[in-house]
Amino acid sequence: MIFDGKVDQPVNVYNDSDMKIVGAPVKNEPSVDETVLLRRMHEQTFNGNIRKAGALGTQIVSAFSYSGASSAPQDVLEKAAAYTVPVDDELIFQLKLLTFFTAEYCVERYLPHSSLGSVATTKIYDILREGYPEFYRRISDFVAVSFYCVGVAADGDTAENVGTQFAMLCGHGGEKNYIDLGADIFRLYRGRFKKAIAGFGFVQ
Repeated sequence: MIFDGKVDQPVNVYNDSDMKIVGAPVKNEPSVDETVLLRRMHEQTFNGNIRKAGALGTQIVSAFSYSGASSAPQDVLEKAAAYTVPVDDELIFQLKLLTFFTAEYCVERYLPHSSLGSVATTKIYDILREGYPEFYRRISDFVAVSFYCVGVAADGDTAENVGTQFAMLCGHGGEKNYIDLGADIFRLYRGRFKKAIAGFGFVQ
């Protein structure tokens, strides 16, 4: 028979190898990959890493959950001033977005297992969705974050590449003071988040 331009192979009507008994339970055996993942998640739960990853997400979200310039970290404001970058609501959002991306970058790269990065990131999103819905709404389309993904994938110094993307997102592409500010903020929080991760003592 021909369906959609394809010719079916002849059917052996006497071959009952693929016959199914009506009402018989269907066995969905886990694949090898699923089995490995389940075993790994069990190990990470048993050794306390899953709990630590959730606590890590709760801790680092405070770095970018402030509401405006009045509650922004003082060292961030000082860096903006040092690079003569005027502080307004949009700059504050871009600084928070950059710090958020840096957090994701760190938990994906510096935790001992990828599953732990997923746990920490999910915790961050849960907190933002419940407590900071406007910021969550603005980052949830992932368009801006994708700019930074391009930056870290490019050749050269990662921080400088991130700074270049930061300047573009601020509407000041190519301007050195914005590039340097973005690179400096990335380095600052990359160091802080790596230190926070080390402080939890994850089992390797």
